[in-house]
Amino acid sequence: MALTKECLAWRRSAQFDDSRLALKKLGRVLDGRRFETAQPTFAAMACVARAWDHYARGETDGAEACLAQLSGPGELQPVYRYNPRVRFECLNLGALLHKQAAIAGQNPARAAAALRDLAEALEAAYEADSIDAAQHVAANLGWCLWLFWKQGLTDPKRALAAADMQSLAMRWLGLSEWICDRFGVGNGSAWNVVFLLRIARGDCPQRKRPPLAAFQAARPFPPQALRDALALSPSPFSAAKGYRSWAGAAEATLEEHDQGRLPLTPLQLANLLLEALWFETWEHGLSRQACAHAHQLQQLLPQLRRGERSFFRAELAMLPPELLEHG
Repeated sequence: MALTKECLAWRRSAQFDDSRLALKKLGRVLDGRRFETAQPTFAAMACVARAWDHYARGETDGAEACLAQLSGPGELQPVYRYNPRVRFECLNLGALLHKQAAIAGQNPARAAAALRDLAEALEAAYEADSIDAAQHVAANLGWCLWLFWKQGLTDPKRALAAADMQSLAMRWLGLSEWICDRFGVGNGSAWNVVFLLRIARGDCPQRKRPPLAAFQAARPFPPQALRDALALSPSPFSAAKGYRSWAGAAEATLEEHDQGRLPLTPLQLANLLLEALWFETWEHGLSRQACAHAHQLQQLLPQLRRGERSFFRAELAMLPPELLEHG
């Protein structure tokens, strides 16, 4: 049990080498005879850890094969059915795999499957009495709801206005953040902030290399409307936490990272820098801070995977060109 939790904890912290080392230790233990009477449960947990390892490596087929081994007929299926923690991990990861396939193939059926898995994962989290699991799935629900709507994979006729969809997605992110604040859970992540900021600007028109005036004419979701959108008390995205403005929220989170209170992986930091850069430029133009963020983000790109670098370069192309020249 300790090795399984160690493996998953390292994975959530993006320490993939340490996660794989714990997974190898777990495999050696399970190959012995010491835990024979509990073998199905431990084998199921090890299968979950292997599935996440495949996912972290970008090996989609391997991750899906592990999940099929758990949920399909066989020795491990009863564990999946009756152990809510194992079921949560399977459903949460399955939803991420569906999300990946939905976006890559513009597939509404996979998008619907992702949302269905997330709904069931939330039930499993409550059944397991795991508030940490609940906040993870709430964050994934918020991001997926917006992403699928934006891509036209849900609500293709646009029955919901963009602001209504933004409010709905932000409400789930707010629940995740509220749980983290109230119960002291979470794993030191900036994803809630990143997702919130990206959704806030998600309905702004995009064009390559826009003039600064045209870029600043965009109208993101107003931060003043957050309180009504979230309907949570105390508000998890309050002015006291820097949410007087979107740029202020990004800067407050970056400051936590710079001071060592919130150490971020290169991918998280790159995403946070992109949002800070976007809102700083939108609010203050070609400021020294905006140019510094642009420079820092460009310096960080070599540490990312090829596909990740492509994403950020495409996003940088949607910013005023003077920003990168000054950066």
